[in-house]
Amino acid sequence: MRVGVAFDFDGVLFETYRPVAELLSSIEASAGIPRGSLLAVEDVAEVLGVWDRRRLYEALGVGAWLHEHLWLSRVSGGSGSLATPMRLRGMGFRVYLVCGADATRWEKLRRVELFGARLIFDDILVYEPGGLRDALESLVEREALDRLVYLDDKPGNTCAAASVERVIPVLVAYKPPYPMRLAWRGPHCARLVTPPGELEEAVLHALEEERRRQTRLHHRPF
Repeated sequence: MRVGVAFDFDGVLFETYRPVAELLSSIEASAGIPRGSLLAVEDVAEVLGVWDRRRLYEALGVGAWLHEHLWLSRVSGGSGSLATPMRLRGMGFRVYLVCGADATRWEKLRRVELFGARLIFDDILVYEPGGLRDALESLVEREALDRLVYLDDKPGNTCAAASVERVIPVLVAYKPPYPMRLAWRGPHCARLVTPPGELEEAVLHALEEERRRQTRLHHRPF
């Protein structure tokens, strides 16, 4: 059976939201902006799928320059590891990175490559807002996968993933340093919920549960 594992990037493999929160807090303090205002904007924009925030920052009088500073903070201040996909690849799984764009797909691709993603993953797919389902569907078909485990930190994304045949969604229970955590709330459609530090165990457990489920289906009496 040909099995793949696909990871989201931010909040799953790497902690890149915390440097954003730290930078926005420092800007608020130096510019006399009410504390938490800019982070609240990020919170709302994240759940609405407004990934290109440059015009939004300009409308707020902050300036589009903030976008570049936030992008750089995610690169320089981001922390995490690609050890889990490396180990899974060593076990014979195909491993993929499937993640949403920054302001543009090129910006996100450039950012993940700076973390060494190109050296690890069999393919990297960066999708635009609303494009997760199509990205997973095309990946499953193109790679002729019998099963694809997909790990994401946002509940809504697990529901998009669950609508794709042969995809097993896993929710990573990440809590961002945002005031409302809007994009991280709500019902999920994951087969399994896992802490961020137990990704490998979650993948293997999800596949074992799928194997058992298939066995029960095949032995169900007519």
